Amino acid sequence: MGARCAVAMASVASVASVASVACGAEETSAYLYSQVYAAKRSDYYLRRGHAFDWDEHECHAFLDAAVEISSSNASVLERAEARGCNFQASASSSSVPTELQIGPVRRWRSARSAAPSSVGQSRDLFATPLGFLHVSELGLRDWQKTLEIFGTAAIAQFQKVQKAERRRSFVDLNNHFFQSQDTNPRSAMAEPHSWRELYSSKEYREWAKVSQQICSSFINKLGIPLAEEEAKNLELVTWAAVYPKSHEPVTHYYHAHQESIVSFVLYVKMPEPVTPLTISDPRGAPPVEDFEWFQDLGDMGVDGDPPFHRPVEFYPEEGDILIFPSFAIHKVPPHLGEDTRVVFPSNCHLPKKPKVLDKTFHGMENPLDGWERIARWQAPYLSRPWAVSRYRHHANLALAAAERLEDPYMKIWEVQNQVLAMLQFGLHDPRAWLQAGNLSAKAAVILDSRGEGEYYLDASLMFARALDLDPSIKQEVDSCLDAMIPRKVKKKQKEAYGSLAKWRKLIKSWRTEPPRAEVTQFLHPEVNGPGRCSRMCPASQMPTFRTLRIRSVFSSRIYILKGRELTVAVKAAEELLEAELGFPVQVEASEELEDAGWIERHTSVNARVVLCASTPVLLADPRGRWPRHWPGSVQDTGEEPKEPKALAESPRRQGR
Repeated sequence: MGARCAVAMASVASVASVASVACGAEETSAYLYSQVYAAKRSDYYLRRGHAFDWDEHECHAFLDAAVEISSSNASVLERAEARGCNFQASASSSSVPTELQIGPVRRWRSARSAAPSSVGQSRDLFATPLGFLHVSELGLRDWQKTLEIFGTAAIAQFQKVQKAERRRSFVDLNNHFFQSQDTNPRSAMAEPHSWRELYSSKEYREWAKVSQQICSSFINKLGIPLAEEEAKNLELVTWAAVYPKSHEPVTHYYHAHQESIVSFVLYVKMPEPVTPLTISDPRGAPPVEDFEWFQDLGDMGVDGDPPFHRPVEFYPEEGDILIFPSFAIHKVPPHLGEDTRVVFPSNCHLPKKPKVLDKTFHGMENPLDGWERIARWQAPYLSRPWAVSRYRHHANLALAAAERLEDPYMKIWEVQNQVLAMLQFGLHDPRAWLQAGNLSAKAAVILDSRGEGEYYLDASLMFARALDLDPSIKQEVDSCLDAMIPRKVKKKQKEAYGSLAKWRKLIKSWRTEPPRAEVTQFLHPEVNGPGRCSRMCPASQMPTFRTLRIRSVFSSRIYILKGRELTVAVKAAEELLEAELGFPVQVEASEELEDAGWIERHTSVNARVVLCASTPVLLADPRGRWPRHWPGSVQDTGEEPKEPKALAESPRRQGR
């Protein structure tokens, strides 16, 4: 059986509070936002607990969250107990932080160590890394002057737009302000007439230069590979956002940045009371491709399911910079201050790569793995050929949903993510590449017909890769291409299908051998790693800003306790978790798991000890899967709700 070991797993939201302790969290208890929103958040979870009162366990989880969030409010406990399901507040409710609060960067004290090393090894899996800098650390000539110019220019420009538009809704006004800006620094500086006060300034030019370095420093410090071409050509999108005093809820609901790899925010003006940026725990929220379906539910529309209901709140000072993966679901809650709040957000994109096929056929290859590289920054590359069919099925359902929607952008993004998973898990499977080409070609038609880019080259190169891996599937490729264009084409897609027909003709002309081209849509050591690459060779670079701090949140922690009997391991795990969390935890124990399938526990603290020897223990990434309480999952039905009624309808009534 080999050497025995015990693995203790704690998928605990509050594990992430270890990071906040080192970040000045003790200074944030008086922040007004948490006090004002405690009642609102507790009511939100009381309402959701009521929706699931047919299930005693789910009822307890949601009501426990409500009491935990507003534990000092006696009426919350009273209302929770009145909901039924024999609810009584757990002992942990008053001792667990309701939010993971991070204070201003320059006030941080040194980090506190976590578990004692004598107990065993510990690892945090599936973490979301956050980066922190202060503008004074960037080497600017006068960082205070930069903040002053940025703040003054942004407020003046916003007021011009406000006066010209006279829009009633802040959301509409804010969107128009964004659209009035040139978000590409290169073109903004080349033609600064649209906002001369900012784009012509030396300070903006200096900021544009260091902005790209902020992204590359974050990527490099995490040890994420970038090709040399990518590192040199990261594309920057930057803009100003202004939040004036308002009688309406001035907010950005939860969102992510779909085509970016890294996002960051420079905080220019932060009047009291400080409005935080809130990042949701991805383990309890709908997948990033789908959560925007529910934005109409408002500021509290997609807060995470327990036990992953504690978000990160960053309370910045002027000059702070928060850096985060672009997949992180984040929002700006309503600004409560009297004065105007000003921030400069930015996104960094992996560059598109030009390529020519057969002289007359050329285009740009689109990077597929911006999100994925950050999400898997500590994980190995593993091949799982048996998973290809599942992701293909998911992609087909998402594509079918996209074809029915008025705005299919989010569904097409979901298709692309599923295609990437197919290719990574079926790296050497020619039919996986064939299916990826078919899906990508259909998605390209939808995007082209909406004027949102051309992706035919990507699909063509996937077909080329399939034929290169196995020339004998040429007939299957041709059959797939023959069925790709329907007999009846919608008028709005006629031109797009005409473009697809030209690329289809090219692919079918590859009689003997397809063009051999390096895969540049994503990085993988078995495809374009050392010795296999010409354009995608990883570049090794040191971080530009050595003062960059990294904090990892929302992780699932495991402890490896070697050479321990099961009962001893359970006791050690309980001691570890109690020391870490501050309250007693009861740990489940299991002998070896043989053909047990995936096991999941829905409790405030998910803790389990497994005694393992020759049998490996597989741990699944909890991010990206649908919580059980959210209807609309494309994996289950292929249907997307026309209106977000997730909170009003019981899963039982929907037959789930």
